[in-house]
Amino acid sequence: MIFEDVVGIYLSGSNHRSKQRDHYSLQRLQPYFGGRSVADLRRVDVRSYIALRQSEGVKESTIGRELRFFSAAINFVRLEHDRPELANPVQRLGLDSSEGRVRWITRDEATSLVDAAELHARRPHLPCFIRLALNTGARKSELLKLTWSRVDRDRRFFLLEAGDTSTALRRQGLLVRSQPGAPSLATISIVSQPRFPAA
Repeated sequence: MIFEDVVGIYLSGSNHRSKQRDHYSLQRLQPYFGGRSVADLRRVDVRSYIALRQSEGVKESTIGRELRFFSAAINFVRLEHDRPELANPVQRLGLDSSEGRVRWITRDEATSLVDAAELHARRPHLPCFIRLALNTGARKSELLKLTWSRVDRDRRFFLLEAGDTSTALRRQGLLVRSQPGAPSLATISIVSQPRFPAA
């Protein structure tokens, strides 16, 4: 079973929450592992891939994401297609799986962003959408899936179902009344804690 077989089975048979990232990883892995038998791959082959990517200036966290995709594909085939003999040379190589850089937007940056949207947006809903995103920390895709049926205005909360979040976990947030004079989404803005890091 060659690399393309394993990855093809995985992409067609499993539920992916990050298809774009998976395809990016595939584009990076393909030139190195393409056409090779997965059963013949050894840890030294994977370490050579790591060294190659590092020599290209790629961060360890990015290489780790690429290899986690490959490892998940191998594990999927092993478990779901009864191929326990298929070794996984990618597992436990000790790559940093850091969460990446955390960047908090400041109050001034948030205000500037909303002001710019109010002045230049081609769509009138953009400033409200930006406020919603800033106050909830939710991703664009999560907010676009939010419907009024999951907003409880009386008890003042909203619900994101597990299938709508990138973490596959159900989440809820609080609703509070808008500040006087501030435009809002149906007179309510959605807020999660904390809005901004402590200054």
